[in-house]
Amino acid sequence: CALFSSSLQTDSSSYLYRRYKKIRTFLGEQMSSDGVYKRVGKSGRISWRWIADGGRDENGKRITETGTCPSEKDAREARLKAAQRLRAGLVPVSKQTSLTLAAWLRRWIKGRVDLGEKTRHRYSQVIETQIIPHIGHYHLSSLSSSTIQGFYSDLLLNGRTTAEGGLAPASVLLVHHILNKALKDAVAADDVRLLRNPMISGINLPRVETTELNLPSREELAQIISSAKDTTWEALVIVAVFTGARRGELLALRWDDVDLATGHLTIQRSLGQVGRQAFIKEPKTQSGRRTLILPKIAIDALRRQLARQNACRKKLGEGYQESGLIFTQNDGSTILPDSISCNFHRLCDKAKVKRIRFHDLRHMQAVMLLEQGVNPKVIQNRLGHRDIRTTLQRYSHVTDWMQQDAADRLDGVLPVPADLDSPIVKN
Repeated sequence: CALFSSSLQTDSSSYLYRRYKKIRTFLGEQMSSDGVYKRVGKSGRISWRWIADGGRDENGKRITETGTCPSEKDAREARLKAAQRLRAGLVPVSKQTSLTLAAWLRRWIKGRVDLGEKTRHRYSQVIETQIIPHIGHYHLSSLSSSTIQGFYSDLLLNGRTTAEGGLAPASVLLVHHILNKALKDAVAADDVRLLRNPMISGINLPRVETTELNLPSREELAQIISSAKDTTWEALVIVAVFTGARRGELLALRWDDVDLATGHLTIQRSLGQVGRQAFIKEPKTQSGRRTLILPKIAIDALRRQLARQNACRKKLGEGYQESGLIFTQNDGSTILPDSISCNFHRLCDKAKVKRIRFHDLRHMQAVMLLEQGVNPKVIQNRLGHRDIRTTLQRYSHVTDWMQQDAADRLDGVLPVPADLDSPIVKN
C-alpha cells in the first residue's frame, strides 16, 4: 500500500490510484477521492483515516501528513487543519524538530565563515539583540509567516534597544535578510527537519525612502579643506575629495600603492574595524581593485604627508611605529575607521559649515565629475562600482541636469528650415 501512497493526491483517475483503492477496500478501508477513508479493523471497529497534501518542498519531495480519527467529521476537520498548517510552511507534527530558532541562528552564524569579519560581527549583533529576544524561543517548525510579520511590526514600533521607539525600515530589512537566509539554509540542512521556509510568501516589508544627498557647496568644501591644513587629516581629506575612495580604502593605502612621479594610485585592499581592532580585508568585488590617476592637488598633498611622516619619524626615533601606511597618526599608528567620523565633524565645526559625513566626500567626487561632463563609465571605474546603474541611479538628480543640458545642445546641432522655426499657428 505504501508504494502507491505518494501518487494518491496527484491523479485520482490513474491506474495506480484505482489499484490502491482496491487494495484498501480489500483490507477493510473504504477510500474516498478527497483524502478521507473509512477503515474497518479485524474486530469490526470503525475508524477514519485522513491524508493531507502540502505540495512539494524545495527539493521536489511531496509533503504529506496523515492521521486517524474515530469519526468522519473529526477526520475531515483534522485533515483541513493539517492542510492549512502545511500550506503555511510548517513541518508535519510527526516530523517536527525540537530545535529552536535561537539555537539554529547561533549555529548558523558560527558556520558562516564565508562572511567578512565585520559583516559576521554585525549579523551576530542583530541576531542577539533583535531576533532572539523576540522570537528566538519558537521552534523552527512552528514559525509561520504571520508570526514573522508580527515580529517586523513590533520592530518598527518598539525595536530600539538603546532608546524608545522603533527601528528604521532599513534596519528591519537587514533583519529580514539575515532571517530569510538562515531559514533557507535550515531547509537545505540534512539534520534540520524544516520542510519549507515560512518566509517564501505572505511577508510585507517596509518601504525604505530614498534620502537626498546632503552635500556641501563648493565654497563650504574649500573651507573644510582649509580647516584641515597642517593637521593629520589634511592629505586624507584632499585625497578623499579627489579620488572618491571609501574611508577603509584610504586608510589601507600604502606608500607602495602610489607613484608620485606619475600620479598613479592603486586601491587593492580595505581597512575594517570590529570593536577597537583593525584588520585588512580584500575588496568585495573585482571592480573594487582599481588604479586612479591623481590630480596635482592630491599629489602635492601626498608629498606633504610624506614629509610630515618623515619629520615625525625623526622626532620620535624608535617610538615611531613603522607600518608603511600613507595615512597614520603622528606616531605612525593605524587610524581606526570609526574615529574619522567625530574628527571630521570637528573639522566642519572649525570651518563653520554644516556637518556632513566623511562619506559625503565620495559623493562630491561623483557630482563634480558629472557636472564637468565626464563620461559616467569613467566615474563608475573611479568609484569602484560594479554596475554603472548604481552610479546613474545614485546621482540621478545630476544626470537629470545632464539630460536637459544635452537637449539644449541638440538645438544647435543641425540648421533648422525657416518654415519649421516659425511659431505654431492655431487654426
